[in-house]
Amino acid sequence: MEKGNTYDKEIEAEFEEYIQQGVIEVCNPDAYFIVIEDNFPMGLNRIAWEKVKEHHFLDLSSVSKTEEHYTRKVLHDFFRNVEQMYPILAQKKFIILGDNALHQGYKMGWDKIQEIAHFFIDYPQHTYIIEEEGTICINYTFEDELYFGLKNK
Repeated sequence: MEKGNTYDKEIEAEFEEYIQQGVIEVCNPDAYFIVIEDNFPMGLNRIAWEKVKEHHFLDLSSVSKTEEHYTRKVLHDFFRNVEQMYPILAQKKFIILGDNALHQGYKMGWDKIQEIAHFFIDYPQHTYIIEEEGTICINYTFEDELYFGLKNK
């Protein structure tokens, strides 16, 4: 695994205080990609969301990424809605990882995910936010689609 690419350095500089405080933990993402593949149906280079029985979708392709305030609000509303449906989220730890631009994973609680997720969607990649045990996954695609889903039972 290549460490310290430009994107990872940018993230680690942006959230240096959280990392030093232990609020965000930098971790190896490799095992979490396996967790995703073991718990969610895979399609062509990504999760096959149409095969995930319990999932929610938001098309962000019409949201201008240059309007950061609006993007944050849309993400905040989406996260708030799924948290109302699944209150257990507040008790879980999640790992943010990417399939291209990022070479590190970033582990944190749900409250921190909601606060900083907007930062990760600007990177040219599929971004995954996977719950540690692999039962919950959020996926922001390169095509500006946002998914939230639960592992099929």
